[in-house]
Amino acid sequence: WQPVEGKPGLYAQPLRGVFDEVLREDRTSIEKFEPGYVYWNDARIAPYRVRDEQGLWQPALPEAAGAPAWHYDASNQVFYAHLGGADPRREGQMELAVRACGIHAPATRKVTLRKLWVRRTTGTGIETGASEDNIIEDCRVTQARWTGIRAGTSEPITIRRCRVDDVDGRGIDTTCSHRALLLDNVVADFSKALRGYFNYAYIVFGGKFNEFYNNLALRPRDAEGLAGGFWTDCAGVGHLWLGNAAVHCNFYIEAPSVNNLVQWNTVWRTPNQALYLRQNYANMVRENLVAHSGSGLVIGSTEASQPIVSGNVFIQNWIKQTRSGINIGGEYGCVNEQRLNFAQANVYEIAAGGILGAWAGRSYRTLEEFRAGTGQETLGREAEIDYGALGLVWVRADYPGGSHEPFPVFGNPGFERQGTRHGTEPYFWRRGDASGADGFPNEWAPGHAFRTNPFVGQGFAGECGRPSGWNEQLGWSRWPSIAPVEGTPVGGLVLHLGSFPERTLDARGVGCWSPSLPTVPGAEIDVALWMRITNVTATAAGGGAVAYIEWSDWPGKRK
Repeated sequence: WQPVEGKPGLYAQPLRGVFDEVLREDRTSIEKFEPGYVYWNDARIAPYRVRDEQGLWQPALPEAAGAPAWHYDASNQVFYAHLGGADPRREGQMELAVRACGIHAPATRKVTLRKLWVRRTTGTGIETGASEDNIIEDCRVTQARWTGIRAGTSEPITIRRCRVDDVDGRGIDTTCSHRALLLDNVVADFSKALRGYFNYAYIVFGGKFNEFYNNLALRPRDAEGLAGGFWTDCAGVGHLWLGNAAVHCNFYIEAPSVNNLVQWNTVWRTPNQALYLRQNYANMVRENLVAHSGSGLVIGSTEASQPIVSGNVFIQNWIKQTRSGINIGGEYGCVNEQRLNFAQANVYEIAAGGILGAWAGRSYRTLEEFRAGTGQETLGREAEIDYGALGLVWVRADYPGGSHEPFPVFGNPGFERQGTRHGTEPYFWRRGDASGADGFPNEWAPGHAFRTNPFVGQGFAGECGRPSGWNEQLGWSRWPSIAPVEGTPVGGLVLHLGSFPERTLDARGVGCWSPSLPTVPGAEIDVALWMRITNVTATAAGGGAVAYIEWSDWPGKRK
């Protein structure tokens, strides 16, 4: 940066030929990646796209309070910044982002990226597309222009405990991947500048059997309202969306992605459709919470024929304080009827002045009217929804521009003893890797492979490739209905654990897990474990109920 003669505080930087050569491999990059990521003392002063506005000077972005004005001369490719008398060579730091990608590792195999912090790229933060068996964990990407983490066309790929924030575009993209696992990630403060409907926190086009567990999508910054939380599109099948939270954004399951399971998710304060299926079939949406939003349960393009929209089920969801509870149009070939999709046993608490919903083009103000007119929701209810009865965890997240607003997530409502793809051992004893193999004794088969000699070592891969053997004695669990336990918040359901006949539970104990949860500086954390135990014998001296808590910073360098 050089001072402009005779103009105190004005500095200029020619931008010809300074950008990453990777950009030149992309036919669209030269036009799209304009010099806009300019920082003065760690605050960005210009948006991603800077034009020659007929010589007009532009104020700095709001995040750079007190920072300079700027101007870009496109014809001569020179960027001017007025620093109010400061000298960037002595009194501060002036930076221009020039790299297209922070970590560029496509077409790789069994690569682990751990505890990396990627900042200020003109394209993507971390790129590992077209790869096999890679792991990205405990990483952070900030101030990326297009995508935080891109790992499409991979099989499998694991992305866990990562954070993407302060990005102009989307968060994490696994488009066309098979068996991608996204676990305990946070995408916040995204879609800040790029426009268009592609800017979602988590996105997968096509692909098969992608799994999204306990991920957070927080506060898109798109002024046009087109950005969202979780989006799948195109010919995909069998994606799982469990335990995620969309805050000020939504879930969008688009055509023709089919056989999705959407369960135990929360949608908090989105102005748009909260759980939105469009032009697809055979999706199950159950036991989700939608609160303070526009529309709760929605199916769009129901009259389409490619494919015929059918077999979608909304069951046992909680819809609280929405303007409309459910909206499903008419069916293919009969716009005044809808017999191909179903709603049952949902609970509605509609906001004042709202309607319960619409079905096949007709609106219904109450559940009684809706049931009589549609034949649906014979087990549905209109009632005040008590957050405390749903087993929610209330958390806050610290991210640039965040308000520390509390929002709810489900913990582990199924009280599962196994973590995702982590074999058969209790979750908090061993985190495992993508194959669930790193914590097994020697000679155990990974979860996706079979031993040629099943009698070597302590076990072998049994049915469905899962490890089995003499010491797999974790027993069984189920959720029977029970009466409330007096003096505790337990009520309605309780976990039953037991052992198989003539076997005992594992001497190490039985573990249940919680997802990773965000917090903010200075927060006080309450941890409570409620149990009612009968007919229990200690398996080891000093045994009992234990809660393990692990604290971690971003990107996981201090634990």
